[in-house]
Amino acid sequence: MKTTEQMSHMGGTIARLDPQNHSLTINSLVINKTFKVADDAEIITPSKKHADLKDLKVGEPVEVTYEQHEPVCLAHRLDEVSAIQHQKAV
Repeated sequence: MKTTEQMSHMGGTIARLDPQNHSLTINSLVINKTFKVADDAEIITPSKKHADLKDLKVGEPVEVTYEQHEPVCLAHRLDEVSAIQHQKAV
């Protein structure tokens, strides 16, 4: 696995969430992208620093840190807190 600095990042809104298949789709201004969520992914919400995929909700902002493994994007970090702070700053 790459270090966080070597990974790609994307922010947007959760459009689709599938906790059973460990996947989610993010809508951003430019692109929609579907991610496979790693089993050991770090998930952060405003109420939990160690959340589960089921704690996320469609329509919420999120920042994703991921690796591109053609044809799959593997998400290692899902962070709602940073996404909310970014929206407030804009």
